[in-house]
Amino acid sequence: MLSSKILVATDGSAPARVAEETAALICNSLEDCQIEVVTVIQPRRRMYVKTTPYSPESSDEDVKRARTLLSEAADRIRAKLTNPRATVYEQLLEDTSPAAAIIREANAADSCRLIVIGNRGLGGLAGLALGSVSTQVLHASKCPVLLVKVQE
Repeated sequence: MLSSKILVATDGSAPARVAEETAALICNSLEDCQIEVVTVIQPRRRMYVKTTPYSPESSDEDVKRARTLLSEAADRIRAKLTNPRATVYEQLLEDTSPAAAIIREANAADSCRLIVIGNRGLGGLAGLALGSVSTQVLHASKCPVLLVKVQE
């Protein structure tokens, strides 16, 4: 049987934490499951990107915070798992676009069966101007996406 890989994108927010819990619940109902927990930081070295020519660079402190965030998220997921065949691992992604990094990771080797991501629900002008990461992932993903919406 092919393992079911669930990618969970987290930033530590309340919607991301509910997405983490939701991924664990789904994984508990599967025979064999892997959960990949990801978070995205700016590249550690300055990269020129046409759309963001002056993008910030992640510091060593940013990397340390991101690794801590991933570790804590993975621990929260493991605490909710009852499936003895489930595994959880962490992946720090670097990109100027969080959505692009999540999509690239999900599409790698066509192994991802589901993306679970929180949705903060930025409405109105903020949502229109910024474009949410979850909306971008939803529209660009090759695999199913579960958006978990939580009122903050």
